[in-house]
Amino acid sequence: MRFMRLIIKGLNIISEDGLIQFLREFNKFIIKLILPESLRNLIHIRNSKLWLKQRSELTSSFYLVFGSKNELDGLSDRYGTDKGGTYAPVSWDTHSYTAIYDLIFGHVDPDVILECGIGTNNPENQSSMGADYSPGASLRMWKEYFPDSQIIGLDIDKEILFQEDRIETYQVDQTSETSINSFLSRFENELQIDIVIDDGLHTPEAALTLFHGLFAHLSVGGFYVIEDLKMDYVQRVLTALEEEYNLASVHIMTNRRDSLIVVRK
Repeated sequence: MRFMRLIIKGLNIISEDGLIQFLREFNKFIIKLILPESLRNLIHIRNSKLWLKQRSELTSSFYLVFGSKNELDGLSDRYGTDKGGTYAPVSWDTHSYTAIYDLIFGHVDPDVILECGIGTNNPENQSSMGADYSPGASLRMWKEYFPDSQIIGLDIDKEILFQEDRIETYQVDQTSETSINSFLSRFENELQIDIVIDDGLHTPEAALTLFHGLFAHLSVGGFYVIEDLKMDYVQRVLTALEEEYNLASVHIMTNRRDSLIVVRK
């Protein structure tokens, strides 16, 4: 089945974008298959205070962590997320976040995980993941990785919301404090979350609005992760967070081209 999907995807690329684009995509695919996982998932972890003080000296205080093949890579492939693995049905390179997440989440047993950004497949939406994408792919990945956890998904597109065993999804506009508070009121403002992952709009304003709304509901020792911010955005968000909150730890993690802000309460 997976092999047939790859053939169909290749034929679609040829018919829509031409043979040259197909060869480029095929070349990237082959490289990802043969390149050792430890090289593809080279992770740079930087303390946020060093980042803000010595941003121009990017190599001066990095820790190098090699993330090997892990369970999350396989689950990402199975459900078709772009967080890691090889087989995500998207036109861009996968992020290889699964190596990082396996390192920081492999020892925890969360009761509640919340992810903002389910991933729409609506072709009329500018942020569409593509027609082959299944909304909620990463939610199902977390569901299997954490077999005892309740999974909550938030997204502004009400057409892709769904409910299934241990997964609930809600319509939320992460740029709106009112929308976030309306969601929290469903739980009488007593919701406690152990892991928050912001995979939403990827802008400083949206990231900070969601953080302001949810951080009070993050468990002590819990993780709050902001994905996919451009490097200039990373500095703006870090500065705002460290000026306003007393955080146990804040780190920036990058692998090749992608960035994560990982906050520990």
